[in-house]
Amino acid sequence: MSKLSTRPPKYCHHKASGQTVVQFNGRLRYLEPYGSPESKTRDQEAITE
Repeated sequence: MSKLSTRPPKYCHHKASGQTVVQFNGRLRYLEPYGSPESKTRDQEAITE
């Protein structure tokens, strides 16, 4: 039986588009441009949901 992961998703850079990408439940979510303050706040909001 596999273990469930409880760690938060990674804050990654999608090089082709220059956006931040975060994976939730097997689905990719593209946020603001990578490294911007808006992308970091949206990443934290998405984790708390």
